Amino acid sequence: MHNCMMNELDKLALDQTKIKLSTIEGVTILGDWVPVNVVHNIFMLSVQLELLDTAPANDIPQYSTWSVIVDFGSGDKWGKVKVYPSLNGNAITYTYYHQQYNGGSHDTLPVRNGDICTLSSIHGLAISKKAFTTEPLHTIERIIWHVERSLEWLKAAATNTLSILGDNFELPDFGIPKNTQSLFLGYYESKDSFNTWKALSGQGGIAYVSLLNNTIVVRRYMNKSGQRSVYEPRWGKAVQNLPERKALWVCLDQIPVVNHWQAPSTFQELLTAASFQGIDLAAVIKGVLGNFPENSEYFVLIGMPVLDKVNGIPFVYHWQGFVMPATNKIKHPAIKAIMVVNHLRTKSPIKWFLESENWHPNTLQNRGRVDKTLRKSEIVLIGCGALGANVAELLVRMGVSNLTVVDKELFSPGNIVRHTLTVRQINESKAVALAKHLNEVNPTASIVGLMLSIPSNDKTFTEALSKATLLIDCSADDGLMSELPLLGLNGNAKIISCSTGLHANKLFFYANTAESFSDDEFNTWFQPFREQEHILAQKEDLPRGAGCWNPVTPAKLSRIAGLSAIAVELIERVIVDDITETVEICHEWQVPSIKLLPKSKAA
Repeated sequence: MHNCMMNELDKLALDQTKIKLSTIEGVTILGDWVPVNVVHNIFMLSVQLELLDTAPANDIPQYSTWSVIVDFGSGDKWGKVKVYPSLNGNAITYTYYHQQYNGGSHDTLPVRNGDICTLSSIHGLAISKKAFTTEPLHTIERIIWHVERSLEWLKAAATNTLSILGDNFELPDFGIPKNTQSLFLGYYESKDSFNTWKALSGQGGIAYVSLLNNTIVVRRYMNKSGQRSVYEPRWGKAVQNLPERKALWVCLDQIPVVNHWQAPSTFQELLTAASFQGIDLAAVIKGVLGNFPENSEYFVLIGMPVLDKVNGIPFVYHWQGFVMPATNKIKHPAIKAIMVVNHLRTKSPIKWFLESENWHPNTLQNRGRVDKTLRKSEIVLIGCGALGANVAELLVRMGVSNLTVVDKELFSPGNIVRHTLTVRQINESKAVALAKHLNEVNPTASIVGLMLSIPSNDKTFTEALSKATLLIDCSADDGLMSELPLLGLNGNAKIISCSTGLHANKLFFYANTAESFSDDEFNTWFQPFREQEHILAQKEDLPRGAGCWNPVTPAKLSRIAGLSAIAVELIERVIVDDITETVEICHEWQVPSIKLLPKSKAA
């Protein structure tokens, strides 16, 4: 071990690891642990790995050199472990599945940059060694675990079994060190748009994009003349209101790769990868440039079909973006096109965007959303106070995109403690400000906010009401209930009332269809609760609002938010199960009691 500033226990662990590694079949130690970054406590061990029980193939030699990197300064006291191909020696130079881009040297370490994904759940890695299925906690076992999995990775790479039928499909790594731009791409694709792009393979055109916090959002795609729409994603208001600029798009037939599974790092490599598909990428781009007047730096979007599972059927298109250098000095379109094509044929590096992600709701909301029946509902929500705002926020974040929110009041400073709005919205219309906020939490949402009293003849409101399949009342206004069902509301629409008790200790939930709704029936159910709440309020010294004595309802946001979640769950059940009978629920707020364990007696 080279002398350096490090923990003695870490030094001992590395020394012991080296001894144990030397006893593993297929592993040859090529030196000692070397500090590669003393400040950050990063160490490297060079090893030679042998391809066991498998013939060399696919640029995988019998013996290859690797660098085991252990980073004790990463916040993990046991050391973060990665295995890279060596910068020198008989290292692999191609990129394979479950490996980072391996086309050059690492930015800060003396290794190639293609670390292999020994942490991932790759089929069969280290099974023959009966290793742990998850990374061990302690340093010695952890390093050995990674090296043993590297031996299995080599065998799988040589036999082309790193990915097998049924495995999740993974894109190649386009995050090429030194080349990437600090830009992100947001696009909108699904199975519905797949056939559109499949028919346009090998073609290109003009796209309109918007910049949102270093993210390029693709607004729409036109043909190469820019006169005909090819595909226009269904974005919500927040995206629709952004300024636009032009970009180029090209649709490929397959994912462009070289050297097995390596993303192109130069324009020449990209043209080569496209030529493998029978596509002359330079000619396609040249054909679009005649209708593309921009001379400054611009964006090029490359579309490619991707699979859900390995060896599966392509089902959706993925887009990668890069930056094309400016041609400011070239004014003539034909000459500019020739200059760009000549540049495409060079080994100049491609400046790929740092990340690319599908913003379609099927992808963006797959961590948790409400049922499709509720997502597709046309909803009018009345009452944008604490309960209404939280219910609306939950609905929109979980996929609802067609919602009109209504409230007659302004947002006041006292509302901040329980509301989803902020000090920036003080003295603004609650409904209008809430709609703007909700449009920004869901890029496909088209939320409308209306500041008005109910009933109203406002055109926007009456149109929303006529389309509504669900009306949610969160106003806690007894007068409004007497107005229901509102004129123009379809008889099959559901009416749901949500309100809370004093201290938000209860949720009152009532549902019925518009044609069956009766204010008398609602009051018959709710009147006993109303009286109970009134008696409780009389016994308390309620907090007051500003100005003349004006009591306000005491209720913590934690309870409001919790009951809002219960309300949304109940709303979903009513809509999904298409319940047409009357629903009357009083749900009491409950928090599990804390039971302290008896303290153990002193020894």
